[in-house]
Amino acid sequence: MSIANNLKRLLKESIDSFYKIDIDTIQTTQENNNTEIYYSTNIISYLKEKTYFKEEELYNKIINNLPQNEIINKINLNNEKINITIKESYLTNNLKKILKQKEDYGKTTIGNNEKINIEIMIDNNIDDYLEYLIKMDTLSRIMDFCGYNIEKELYITNENIDIDLIKKEIDN
Repeated sequence: MSIANNLKRLLKESIDSFYKIDIDTIQTTQENNNTEIYYSTNIISYLKEKTYFKEEELYNKIINNLPQNEIINKINLNNEKINITIKESYLTNNLKKILKQKEDYGKTTIGNNEKINIEIMIDNNIDDYLEYLIKMDTLSRIMDFCGYNIEKELYITNENIDIDLIKKEIDN
């Protein structure tokens, strides 16, 4: 899960203690101020419109109800925005995980090995065939990374197309 999504989950858990909120309502952006990278959210503005609480009250409620976590280093309020810096240890651990997992980092089983068939049909416009092959390959790699069982099929309906040339492109 990304840092932004983890922060949204933590904020939602805190806010839910006094106001039920959809997690998609919480928007975070990554920013920096020349000395540190931090995440910012304007959820205070949203909550001020929806509740009777004032800015400082909302900030305190959010801070006091935040669950214990290993992500947040410090939080401050700045013009109705909550700025959150991330613990260096959390970033270091994530970096270690990325280096260890290499190309498998972020891989998921959301597809539950469901079989998906991707078909591409090339007809009269041979100029576009490479573009279609690239799209099919890209889509199939993404879906495979997400745990789908991918099968690819290529249909060529123009007898004037050089099949050997296409086969050579596919094999490379």
